[in-house]
Amino acid sequence: MENIKYKGKVMKKVVFILNLTGIMLFGFISDSYSDWTYIGEYIDPYNVEGNTVTFKCTNAVVTIEVCTVDILRIRMSPSGNF
Repeated sequence: MENIKYKGKVMKKVVFILNLTGIMLFGFISDSYSDWTYIGEYIDPYNVEGNTVTFKCTNAVVTIEVCTVDILRIRMSPSGNF
């Protein structure tokens, strides 16, 4: 039963991150800052392997890895190599 609760919490966080990323993809966050890299538009269905969600955009590949209930690792790479 506790495993189901843990998975539920993890999935809620993944959905939250995907929604946040969706906001970025729709341009609500400007790419006018020099330290920011615009990842572009979402172009490929997302892929889930274990505790990692990967999706491709026009300018980068983004992965969201659930490390623990409280820790998410978000990585972006223009080349797709991590």
